[in-house]
Amino acid sequence: GKSDGLLNNRTVHLDYINETLFVGHDIGISYTCQSDSFCNVSFPETSSPANVSGVVLFEDQLIVTTNGAGLFLLDLEKESLTPVEHSPKRIREVIVVDDRIYFATRNGLFFSNDLHRFQQLSNTEDFSFSSILSRDKEIYGTTYGGLLLKISASGKLDTLVDRENDPFRSVLIDDEGRIWVNSRNGVLIKKDEELIQLSESTGLPINDINIVFNDLEGNVWLGTGGKGLSRFTG
Repeated sequence: GKSDGLLNNRTVHLDYINETLFVGHDIGISYTCQSDSFCNVSFPETSSPANVSGVVLFEDQLIVTTNGAGLFLLDLEKESLTPVEHSPKRIREVIVVDDRIYFATRNGLFFSNDLHRFQQLSNTEDFSFSSILSRDKEIYGTTYGGLLLKISASGKLDTLVDRENDPFRSVLIDDEGRIWVNSRNGVLIKKDEELIQLSESTGLPINDINIVFNDLEGNVWLGTGGKGLSRFTG
């Protein structure tokens, strides 16, 4: 909490980079700078409050994304967060693939090679993306319109799942190659052509699932909206 050095008790994001834990808030970033405490960097006063949605390392720079105020460069030595001009504003998730950084936003997918020019991936402008991940050079994304998409490096979109009334929140590909998408209506598991629905009727404590996570031992965990943490046992 704040008594241990956190900038704020309300935490909205966690990332772990080069043995440093980064904690995102709606007013800035906390990070571990000592064994038992945190250091803090606040957003500039000219920036609107916005939840941190990601921290990544790109071109030897720490990048902080927000859902509302765009992209910032984090300088730990200067203890500063500097806004990046012309970046997308409502960034839900960020990933780095090879030498390119991708952003899942409310207005489609964007990418940049140098943080100076931001381009929208063709055919994505009508989708409100909730998450994005990369596996084997392919990019997967979910939308609040109930789509699970696979996006090739050339920008081709393949619809893997279309559930119009199922606003997907995130996507995970586990160690067995199964694709998981979650929403307030439970979880869908896609393996090859098979599609399995998990809900309260099949053992979930609640249908409202915020996140699906694969740990280092291969276990799949489900973070719920109000019923704690569940481990998938098959």
